[in-house]
Amino acid sequence: MFDSFRSRLVLSNLLITLMGLIVMVAVFANLLENHTRDVKLEVRKAQAADISRQVERLYRTHASTIPLQTLVDTSSRILGARVIIVSPVTKQGGGVPVVDSAKKTLYFHGSWSLPDRQEIQRELASVHQLSRNSNLYEFTSPIHGTSGRNGGAVVLIVQVTQVTPGLGDLANVIAVGLATAVVIWILIGIFFTVTITRPLVRVIDATHRMAGGDYGARVQASEGGEMGRLATSFNSMAEQIQRSNQVLKDFVANVSHDLRTPLTIVSGFSQALLDRAAEPDDAGTVIHEEAEKMERLVGDLLQLTRLESGLMHLDRRPIEPGAFLDGIVARVTHATAGRRIPELQVSVDEGLPALDADPVQLERALQNLIGNAIDYTPPSGTITLAAREVERRWVEITVSDTGSGIARDDLPRVFERFYRSDRSRERAHGHSGLGLAIVREIVEAHGGQVSVESEQGRGTTFRLTVPAMSARPVPPRHEVFAG
Repeated sequence: MFDSFRSRLVLSNLLITLMGLIVMVAVFANLLENHTRDVKLEVRKAQAADISRQVERLYRTHASTIPLQTLVDTSSRILGARVIIVSPVTKQGGGVPVVDSAKKTLYFHGSWSLPDRQEIQRELASVHQLSRNSNLYEFTSPIHGTSGRNGGAVVLIVQVTQVTPGLGDLANVIAVGLATAVVIWILIGIFFTVTITRPLVRVIDATHRMAGGDYGARVQASEGGEMGRLATSFNSMAEQIQRSNQVLKDFVANVSHDLRTPLTIVSGFSQALLDRAAEPDDAGTVIHEEAEKMERLVGDLLQLTRLESGLMHLDRRPIEPGAFLDGIVARVTHATAGRRIPELQVSVDEGLPALDADPVQLERALQNLIGNAIDYTPPSGTITLAAREVERRWVEITVSDTGSGIARDDLPRVFERFYRSDRSRERAHGHSGLGLAIVREIVEAHGGQVSVESEQGRGTTFRLTVPAMSARPVPPRHEVFAG
């Protein structure tokens, strides 16, 4: 029953409310007890003062002790207290009981302490507790004698019971308080519970939809705070899953096609050889070419996997940018001998710092970019490799061509594995669709970034940043490779 977040939230709110009510009742009972005791003390002080005024009137009439005894006995029975009249305080003495209701009443025959003589002489009213943790109190009220003389005091000894209200006394108050609190709690609890759990329910529904194959499920991120961030994070995760799922589908489709096509050709020419329907040289050449395509595809897949998993170890060393780019151009020119290719140019700023990179991996990235540029640039065009320092300890290398360019819609996806802007031309050139993905992984493994700019019909420029060894320039290059 209490496995769900909503039920536990409701239960916690209820427990907090009940604990609050218990504390409220305890505080209220304590306040009521103290207030009632204070009220009773004030009432007893007023009663003692009233008796002292009656004694003052009797003193003015020079009454004997008989009227005084009658007064204290009557007051004792009415008030339920022991009433004592204390004599005035003089230099010779005083402050002793003159009339006491103990002889006529049964209330409190125990010992008691005489009032402070200085308080009587100064005509001060006082309240004293006879003993600690006792309900017996002694109330002293001064008696004003004639001609401004001290007339003694009236002592009222009474039991002031502390009021400790029980559940029975507070039944109505508790019932009303509980009913009101429960109603308010239900309204507020339902509101906040629904408000808090609504985004969670949306996320749960979206996860169920994704589990069912609907990778387009999203959560409305209208709330702020943690719930809003949860919805935003879920949507970001869902987008990545959807993208990964699409990449996986493309991966399976492209790999199956790129492997099936050469395998079909190899199988066909092998059968033709067996049937003696094809010349061995021609068939062997075709089989060799298709095997090379499959070998390149498998090699690209293995390298991309090692780069993405972090298993590729980079052998970093200082690289002089000018000589490095000239060497790449020389090797490309040698490899394409006999073909008409665009003009290859190198433009390197003087005084560049040495690159801190793996020369083999960095050259492979640049070879991929140059290879793409050659395939999409006419022989009359130009391919330029350039290097410049963009900021301290970073060098930017660009590969620019004057080829056909890349469509605007294809630019955001050119670095995805197996993505081809022109599928027919890519496969015709034997491309696996992994070259630019490998370029990105190599550059990011060095800590740099890669980007692309293109305009159809005017060419494409790839920019990649590579860390430098230091900000100090290296000596000018001494070796230049001619194309």
